[in-house]
Amino acid sequence: MKSSIVFFDIDGTIFDFQHGVIESTKKAIKELIENGHYAVLCTGRSRARVYDDIFMDIGFSGVVAGCGTYVEYEKEILCNHEVPHHIAKSAVKTLRKYGLVPVLEGSQYMYYDLDEYTTDIDYYRDKIEEKVGINRKPITGNENTLYINKISAKKTPNCNLEMAIKELSPYYYPIQHEGITVEFVPHGFSKASGIEFLIKKLGKNKRNTFAFGDSINDFDMIQYVEHGIAMGNSSKTLKKVADYITTDRLNDGIYNGLKHFELI
Repeated sequence: MKSSIVFFDIDGTIFDFQHGVIESTKKAIKELIENGHYAVLCTGRSRARVYDDIFMDIGFSGVVAGCGTYVEYEKEILCNHEVPHHIAKSAVKTLRKYGLVPVLEGSQYMYYDLDEYTTDIDYYRDKIEEKVGINRKPITGNENTLYINKISAKKTPNCNLEMAIKELSPYYYPIQHEGITVEFVPHGFSKASGIEFLIKKLGKNKRNTFAFGDSINDFDMIQYVEHGIAMGNSSKTLKKVADYITTDRLNDGIYNGLKHFELI
């Protein structure tokens, strides 16, 4: 069998805050690698939140992070597109003006203010804060030195998202998730663009590509690869474009999906 490269989303696909990465997923990925295939993370998270002890130590050889703005393989950084400082600073002002909470994501640091990004805004704030640790910097005091790849803004009850999107549209496009999060990604970048960049860099054939995802920001990735696999817990929108729907994450979805395609 020719070696394939398999891309895995993180949140909702291989991980959640309550259960972490379940054992059948770890076992499946390790078996995938032992069979001569390549396992790569492909996430909306910035590299600062792709933790080595939780994710990379499973055996992933690379990561496409920040919706394609950052690409790393075998610990070598191949791409790290950072938003110009003045544009990042301007985005913070725009989001605050329209009642959204800015959470800025970079390859080394997350930037947010604790008195603004609170647990009242996001229940998971403390879990994020606990893990990100010293890799968080406040926005206040660092406005002119924001090294970021993308933004995850948080909606508040009276925010004007429509106007924020319009004002940020020259540089960013939005990805609206269920719940409070809206990602703002620089034009020209996506999970699909990151995958395309990496497979060309590695000289891999697109015909041997697979991807697992569950949410709206996986849409282009699932469409781009040869075999797009939606988790059983995926959104209806994603399931419609997937080539195969596996079981949900907690019911061995990764293991069953890899088994279905005879990768393990």
